Amino acid sequence: MVYSLSEGETLVRAARHTVDLYLNSAKFNKTIVERRASHLDEHHGIFVSIRHYPLGAMRGSAALIKGVKPVRSLIVDAAIKAAFEDERHVSISMHELDHIVFEVGVITHRTKLSGPVSRMKIKPGTEGVMLEYGYKTGFLLPQEIKKGDKTEKLLERLCKIAGLGAHDYKRSDLSFHKFSAQKFIETEPQGAVEEVL
Repeated sequence: MVYSLSEGETLVRAARHTVDLYLNSAKFNKTIVERRASHLDEHHGIFVSIRHYPLGAMRGSAALIKGVKPVRSLIVDAAIKAAFEDERHVSISMHELDHIVFEVGVITHRTKLSGPVSRMKIKPGTEGVMLEYGYKTGFLLPQEIKKGDKTEKLLERLCKIAGLGAHDYKRSDLSFHKFSAQKFIETEPQGAVEEVL
């Protein structure tokens, strides 16, 4: 466990506050959000998912897998990407704020995979997987991996996400990692935050 429930709540509130400010401010200033989470200065990867409430349909998601900045800054970047830059979804609008819930995941236990990746074991819902090849990266978040998914199909999806050929996972010059995530989610729009176990 990386963060307490209270710290997880701070992250979820920061994601929501970022989107709210971005929609309602003439000039967005990320330091306003960062100050509220100033004590979260560790470096971890982050993902943000936004879902329609109560149906749970995805409205946007984004992941910044590498902790290149303190979490207080990365959460702002990930929230903006999830709400407004996820090309699979229309950008979040102001009238949706009372009808969506935010989920934040903190990337933990990143481990490089060795040996044949076709034999890797991934725990659905709790582990994700990432590949790196030069400047290209692809990742599947824990919630994108379902029980019963075949390893080869997951690897083909991963390669496509990274802009590679579906069967390029067999190459020896790709680097694969699996990771776990500690997840926090709103139980309802602007409601209590709980840890997803």
